[in-house]
Formats: sequence, C-alpha cells, structure tokens
Amino acid sequence: MSRLLYCWQLCFFALCSAEPLKLGFVKQLDSSRRLQQRYVNLPITNEVTLQRYVVNFTAGTPPQPFSLTIDTGSSDTWLPASNSSGCAPNCPGGTFDPAKSSTYKQEPGVELNVSYGVTPYNPNTTVTGPYFNDTIRLGSAVIENFHFGLGNVPSTLYEQGTFGIFALGSRLGQSSYSNPSSPYRGQVDKLFSMVYDELQAHGYTKRKAFSLYLNSLSSRTGTLIFGGIDTAKYQNELVSVPVQLQQGSFFSWNIVLTSVSRLQGTKNTTLTAPDTNIAVDLDCGAPSMYLPTDLVTSIQADLNATMHEGTPYVPCVHQHNSDILELTLGGPDGARIQVPYSSLLDPYGAPAARGPVTINGTDYCYFGVIATPGPIYLLGDTFQRAAYIVYDVDNQRVAMAQAKENVKEEKIVEIPTGTGLGVPVVTNTYVFPTATTTAGVK
Repeated sequence: MSRLLYCWQLCFFALCSAEPLKLGFVKQLDSSRRLQQRYVNLPITNEVTLQRYVVNFTAGTPPQPFSLTIDTGSSDTWLPASNSSGCAPNCPGGTFDPAKSSTYKQEPGVELNVSYGVTPYNPNTTVTGPYFNDTIRLGSAVIENFHFGLGNVPSTLYEQGTFGIFALGSRLGQSSYSNPSSPYRGQVDKLFSMVYDELQAHGYTKRKAFSLYLNSLSSRTGTLIFGGIDTAKYQNELVSVPVQLQQGSFFSWNIVLTSVSRLQGTKNTTLTAPDTNIAVDLDCGAPSMYLPTDLVTSIQADLNATMHEGTPYVPCVHQHNSDILELTLGGPDGARIQVPYSSLLDPYGAPAARGPVTINGTDYCYFGVIATPGPIYLLGDTFQRAAYIVYDVDNQRVAMAQAKENVKEEKIVEIPTGTGLGVPVVTNTYVFPTATTTAGVK
C-alpha cells in the first residue's frame, strides 16, 4: 500500500471466503484491434524527493490530466478532489473537478474510505469521498465508465506526496468490500473492475497481467506494460513464484522470502536461518523494504545507522558502499535478486517531507530498509528497482529476474492467453503452507 502498512482488509478477509470474481458486460472487439499489438506500454516517472513512481493518464470529458502513484499494494484507484482539506483553497494542479466532465457519473450507495498507516484507522491518513465512473485514457487505450474514488486528501498525506493512487493490487482489498462501514462489505458481486480487468476485457491485452520496470534510483523513467514483457530490461530468465493465497483466493501480491545474504567481495554472510519463511507483499507504492526487526538490525550492521523522526538514516558516504544485499524468494530454487547497498540510500535531503539531516557535522541519508514488528512485511521500491517483475493476475503468480539498469532499448513480447508468458520462464512451486509469517533470523 502507498507509503506504509494498512491491514484491516487482511483481518477482515480471514473471516470471509471469496467466491469467483465476475466481470460485467464487455463490448465486442472490432477487427482492427484484433490485428493490433495487444499490450499497453506506459512510461512511469521516478519522483525521488516524494518517494513515488507516477503514471500519466487523463480522466473525464474533456480530458483532465493526472499523475498518480502506481501502487501494487492498493486496490482502489482514486483521484484527489479539487477541494481536498489538506490543500484547500490552494490545491495544486492534478485535482479532479466533476463539474468539468460531461461523462462523470457518481456511484450511489457507497463511498471510498481507505486508510494508510500502521493502525486500522487514523483520520489524519484516511482518504474518503464518493465513488464515480468516467472515461480514462491510458496511452492509446480508452476505457469508458471506469470506476474511481474521488478522495478528500488530508494534510498529512498531502505533505507526504500521497495525492492520488493508481491501484494495481487485488480487487478483494477494495474498501467497498472490506471496510466495516461499507454497505457492500463482503459482497463479491459488488466488486469493481481493476484497470487490468478493463484493459483485457476491452481487448487491449490478451491477459490480465502486467510488467513493471522501475529502473535505477538515479533514473527518471521506467515502464509499466499491461499485457507485455520487455525482454531487454532484465538478465537471464524470469523465475516464476506463486502468490500465497488467503483461503484459496488472491488477496495481495504476497510471496515468500526464504533467505537474505550480505555479499562483501568474496565474503558471503547469510543473515537468515535455514528455515526462514517470511510472507512479504510486493508493494511498489511503499518506498522501502519493511522487514522483521532482527533482520533489519543485521542488514544495518557496520553502517552506523541512527533513527531520525522514527526512520533509519545512515551516513551518506554509504552511497558508495559496494556491498550487495541478496534476497531469495520462493525457496532454494526461487528467484534471487541482488540489491546494491548503495541503492538503499536516498539522495541527501530526500524525502522532501523530512529535508536534510546532518548529525555532528556528518550528512545522513534516508535508508530504505525499515524494521517493523509485523504481521505485514513489504518489499517496496528499494527492492523493486533491482528486479524486473511480471504480475500475472490470471494465474496468481509473479515472475521476476535481475533488472538491467538504464536500458533504453525495447524488445516487448505480448503476454499470451493461457498460462505461459511468451518468454522463457523457470517455474517455481514453493508454497508457504499457512500464509503467515515466521522469521528465522541468525
């Protein structure tokens, strides 16, 4: 989820068994679209000082432009209201004005109500407002009657840079389904389509799947491809890892972290015990990795880390640290992703909401591995920059490989119907039996 953790959906879902998901009426595809390439390739922008990646699209008629945070940990796409309490009466551009759209239709009977943070409800980090339908344009794709929330953004989220979400998570996390106050709570037939549902349903993609390339910390741009994989952007073969299901259903992009090591030249130090199984969510809306406290202590060893306003900082000299953090996901035959320690540090002075930190004459930088007591753990942007990741909704799995940095060349392959990805894949079937977290840390 965007920024930090939010978990009442998970607690609620443990009490509900979901039925198969349903889509509404779909238009017949025209013959020209059947002949076109069936993927939607979108550039994304790295806004380093706000610790987010945004995608540009338009909503409404005539189109109103937006840059929203892409978020594999969120289930509700919402636009910031032009009169949001966190910025009114001087809200910036990029807010939505329903009065200026002739295709705006408010959704009666239920409202958006989603919180961000470590507690089930905090009014300072809760976005509320009406749901509505309108036309969106994503690159060459046009979708009519797409479902949004129109969010009143409080000051805390506005100052952090959470100003609209482009959701890429599971439909079962939607606030209309899981929020205790929703009249649609637990009603599967009231779930709304996600953007990947609509793109596949309207024939822009062959399958509900997308790939994500954040690129390096220093790069301004990456790519989000619905229905396609860019084989120029990663090394070796993709490794497929199953999503850990909750009572048989896809609730989040949850996979199993089974080993973490620190590579220092020829020295390889394993930081986790042999029986480690940590259920982690792949969450590109979170700027950092959020892992068990003992493990983070081991990762930070010898870095002279200190806490500043509840967040770890290390001397900025470690931007030149040559150590590697290696994470193995899905057991001994799973995916192995190497994250340079140097990429775990934000530039000095970032994020903008915190500003420069200097302690006893030494410049300190934000360190993107954060300790949390759980029960939810995340692999956010500091991990995902190092990986090329394919999110396969239809088959409830992810496939990943080590990303190449700063590659401009494109070799995009369509993701076909069925179970294959159209490219070589090593299939891994590791399943953590209880989908709860156990962390064995040395």
